[in-house]
Order: sequence, then C-alpha cells, then structure tokens
Amino acid sequence: MILTNKFRAEYNYENIERDFDIYFVKGTTGLYNTNILDIPTAEYKALAVQHSFGKEALVLFQKGKEYNLNFSRKIKEQYPNVAVEKINVLDKAERNRVFYYNDRLLAQLLMNSMKTPKGELFSYNNLTGKLYYGDSTSPIRDKSTKEIYMFRFLQISLKPGMYLTLDVKTFRKNSYSKQGSFYIIDAKTGAFRKKLKSDKVDLKDTFAQGSYKNSHNTVEFLCYENPEKFSRSKLGIMNKFLEDVKLKLSDYLTLEYDSYDAADKTEIKKSKKTEISVKEFGKMLSEKDVTISDYCKDKQSESMLDSIVRILESDYNIHPLIDTTSESGYNIRIIYGEEYYENNKLPDPHKDDNNGLIVQHIIVENHSEEKLKNMVKKVVQELIIKGDIYSRKLSIYDWTQLKTDKTWSFVTREKIEGYTYPDSHFEYNMMTVTPTGDLNFETFNDIEPTESTDKERIMLMYSEYNKENSRVCNSVEGLVFSDINNIHAIVRTCEFTIPDIYKLNMALKETNPNTAVRKENLINMINAFSSEYPRYADETNNLIAIIREQQPVLTKYEIRRFMNMQKKYAIDLNQYMRDKYGVWMHPRIQSLKNDEYLMSNIVNICCFKKDFVLEEGEEVYYYAGEKSLRRSGVSRACIIRKIISEKKMEFKDLLPLLSVEFVRNGQYTVVPFPFKYLREYIKISKNI
Repeated sequence: MILTNKFRAEYNYENIERDFDIYFVKGTTGLYNTNILDIPTAEYKALAVQHSFGKEALVLFQKGKEYNLNFSRKIKEQYPNVAVEKINVLDKAERNRVFYYNDRLLAQLLMNSMKTPKGELFSYNNLTGKLYYGDSTSPIRDKSTKEIYMFRFLQISLKPGMYLTLDVKTFRKNSYSKQGSFYIIDAKTGAFRKKLKSDKVDLKDTFAQGSYKNSHNTVEFLCYENPEKFSRSKLGIMNKFLEDVKLKLSDYLTLEYDSYDAADKTEIKKSKKTEISVKEFGKMLSEKDVTISDYCKDKQSESMLDSIVRILESDYNIHPLIDTTSESGYNIRIIYGEEYYENNKLPDPHKDDNNGLIVQHIIVENHSEEKLKNMVKKVVQELIIKGDIYSRKLSIYDWTQLKTDKTWSFVTREKIEGYTYPDSHFEYNMMTVTPTGDLNFETFNDIEPTESTDKERIMLMYSEYNKENSRVCNSVEGLVFSDINNIHAIVRTCEFTIPDIYKLNMALKETNPNTAVRKENLINMINAFSSEYPRYADETNNLIAIIREQQPVLTKYEIRRFMNMQKKYAIDLNQYMRDKYGVWMHPRIQSLKNDEYLMSNIVNICCFKKDFVLEEGEEVYYYAGEKSLRRSGVSRACIIRKIISEKKMEFKDLLPLLSVEFVRNGQYTVVPFPFKYLREYIKISKNI
C-alpha cells in the first residue's frame, strides 16, 4: 500500500448544521490585510475563520448565539462593501459554491476551530484563518534576557485536491517593520494571535512573519530515533494533528488516507553501475589540467588548500597545479562566503565572468576530514559536469547503457523579468542528447518570432500543461520528448509519500529506550525463548550471563546494546518477547524485510499508476526516495511527480536517469539528471 498526504473527508452535515453557524464573507478588495476577520475572533468569540480567496472568507460560530447576529451587523456597519451570508450546510449546491471539491474549506474551517488545551501553550494556534502547530521548542528565547524573540510553527492546511501540507512558518520579534501584519502574545490568555487595531502595543513588542537575522528554520521530515524527536518532526506533528481531529472533531469530520494499491507499484531496479568511485572520477578529471587557487590567503585557507591537495593526490590520483589558471582545464578556487564580500564592499568572485573557464568555488571554513572529502567529491562532480557542457559530450554517465536509438530533448522555462501576469513572457532552454551522448543546447523565447514549428509546439504544450496543473497547485518542472508530437511533462505535485505514522508512533513509545525492565523478568523471558529455540542456546546463555552482572533494573537502551540487534538471534528474541509478553526492545524501523511501518514508501525509486484512464495519452507517477534509511530519520519529504504524455508513455525508458548519485550527494536525483545539466548551462550562459 502507498500512503500519501492525500486525504478524503467524510462529514456529518446534520451535526454540523445542529451545532454551528457558518457565514460566508465577501468583500470588493482583499480581506487578509484588514481587521475584518479579526473582529469575529476577538470580539464575537468566533470558533474559527478560514480564507477562501483574497476577497472571500468563512467564519464559524457556535450555533444560535446572539453575538452571531451582532457580528453580521457590525461587519456591515464598518465595511459597507462587504457582504455577509449565512450558509445552509445541508444544501449541496451552497456547499459546492463555497467549500469546493470534497468540501475542502469546510474541513479546514473545522480544523481551525481546534483550540490549544490548557497547559499546552503554543501546541497549536489559529492565527486568523491559518492553523499553526508547534511544540515545546517553538518559542525561542534570548539566552541572556530569557525573552521570546522567535516562534517556529508548522502551518497545517488542505490544498486543492485534499493534500494535507505542513509548511514551516517563522515569526520574529519586530525590529523595523511599520507596515504589514503583526502578531502579539495576548496578555490575558497567553495566546499568540494577530494584533488588532484596538491593541495598544508598541510595534517593537510585536512579531512579524520572517526569519530572525537571516536564520533559516527547518523541521526534519521524519525522525525515529526516539519518541520525543519523532513528536517534533513533521510527520510526528502530522500524527498529533490527526489524533486531535479524531478526538475533537469526530462528531463532524473524519479524515482518511486516500491510499493506492501496492499491486500497481513497480520498484525501479538499480543500474548495474550507478555509483562512480573516486578513482573513476579521478580518471575523468585527469584528462585535463587541474588547478587550485587560494583567493583568501589566510591561515585557514592555506590549511584548507593543503588538505584538498592531499585528498586529490591520495584519493583521486590527481596532482593539481597551485595558484594558476588553466584555460582548457579544471579550476578550483578557495574563496570566502558571499557575506564577507558584501560586508567588506569587495568584488565578489561568485559573480565573476569566467569567460569560458571551467571554475568551481569552495568556501573556506573549518571542516572535519570526512566533510571536506565529501565537499571535494562534490566539487569534482561539478567540474566534470561543467566540462561536459563546454565539450558538448557526456562523460560522467555512459549514455549508451540506456540502449536507446532516439535523440531525447529536455526543456525548462523561466519568466522574463519586466513582464507581469497576464502579459507574462518566458525564456525556454533546451538540451538534446543523441544516442551516443552528444549534447546540444538552445535558448529561445516567446517574444521574438520564430519560423520553427517545433519551437512553437514546445511553447504551446508547456503553457497548456502548466495551465492544466496550476489549478491544483502543481507545477511543471520540465518537458521531455523524443518525438515532437508526443511531448511529456514532468509535474511536481503537492503529494508526498509517507510511512504508517500511527504504527511508527506506537512502536517508538513501546520501545522507548528510557523505559525500565526488571532484570529478573528479562531473564525469565530469555529462558523461555531459549527453551523454544534451542539452536540459539549459546547466544542466549552468553546474554543471560551479561545481564546477571547488571543492576536489578535495566533500560531498554542498555538491553539493546547487550542483545546486538544486528544478530539473527536478537531479532528473533525481540519478536518473541513482543508476541508472547507484549514487551519488546527495538522497533526495527530500518528493516524493510518485514515492512510493518510501510517504510518502503520513502525508499528507492518507484513508479505506479492511479485507477483512472485519460481520454488521450497516459499518466504515470513516480517518486525517488532515500537510497537507504539512516539510523535517525529522513530530512526531506519524498515528493510524487506525475508524467503526462500526449500519446504513448515513453518516459519509462528514462527512469534509470534517476538512479545516478552525482547530483544529490549520494542520493537519487528527483528528476532525470539532464535537467541538472540544463540548470548549469543556464548559470554559465548568464555568468551567474
């Protein structure tokens, strides 16, 4: 089964109509930057508000309260151009008009009505039509003053198509802004909310959305190291949210995964040779001169230069030239970060016009030996890719292993500055690859007339695909084709795959490494296991001997160490204790052999179809997950991409192009790697 963030909602409309009044607010201008929607929550105790579009919103009240009518009257008094309409939830036509597909905005409105329990400050907040979840680390305090200067939340929302999304939002202490939306910590309730006109608060004591001093906040997608870290990861917070919906909204709303049948899921087999060794990279690099230039000339950069030379010589068998430039070779330059040149008002080497030179920068910093080796490997890869672009020939990948006799084209587009919607114009960049790996690049736009019918068709199809998918917040990342009359689009959807987070959460709680187990009980369980599985007698006798020497009570963390969960007997013992006694030591999340948690949903490259048929062409979906699961967790979501073809689906021939490991530091690339070449070509052509 493939689980994703796509949900379907079931509603009890009778209960909703019984308990709530819902108003539809529509203005002639945008509502968000006014206090129109703050009035009901602050003055009339509205349960929730939810934006629909810029000029439209929804307000939820408890049924039959007198202040509901007062709200409607006051809005009309203060804002004569704003219309307020009470919605009959039992009327399907009205629901379709204001709530959209699967009554999405009704679900969001109900979700927004959930309140933070007492004693759980900043657990979640409804900040004027947006639902934010946090945790104990959300308020970040100054170490000296202990004052809160920043909040980090996850905004939880249902996007068109019923995709549940979790976006990191940061609010910082306001230090300079005088316009925009401001937020305060309510002095009476302690809630974090939007500032009203009536709040007499100095602007320096308010918060504004944005990072603090250019700090960048991220939240790990999934952490399964222990229950606490899981609860702070995106999927942990998603699990908490779904539990809250069941607990608080079960009379009105049920959210269920819109899963896909695993029978349609095909795992793309890895190519026989997807990873290139450093020696092979060295051989590619040795075809040209390699130079290293120190542009910093300080002790740190000199030490870094020595380390890079040593790594190139020992690992790559490359002997670089120092402090010189090769017009036809590869040039590595050690420089400072961009901020250094900006702060000191110095020319920035990042922005140099290299006049056809193959150049790769490396920023001077203190690095461990392992990290520096990884950085050097990335620099080597980037140099080879740039060299391929200049030589118009693939060397980093053997294109002939695709066994294709077709010439493939890859296309991206960018907006041209100076033009705005609806008069937007675009520049198109195209790379073609012949069956022997020869490259050709071309740039064209939709302003200058062209006599090429092929280019006209590319521009038309890009626009058509984009128009079709932007309605549901999807974006076209590029086109690919071998036949101009069968252009494929690669579409980044709002959908991402997830494991079974409920089972993950339960397993982490039950195997919490801090949980205590009595030594006597543990020995009894091991003896029972040994009696049923005498083939493990030696291992269990040794384990019991170790445990007898310990304190009367042991933690599960200690027991794991003694058992050594890499051993077959320990795996079977762990399962035996779980099945017979309900006591287990290790959740074994990384093991995909028994995929209890559906972790395979975020590993490897998988392709599948959905259960509908297009009138023309075909659609397939794929995701490129982790190459292997790390011990602690997964940093990024595994986005599902959709491939649309006009006629016959040919994209499957290119799936091996996802399994290369020279684009994302050892992980699979999420789009075929020629798009990496296109991005680099654009940078080189614009001297970025």
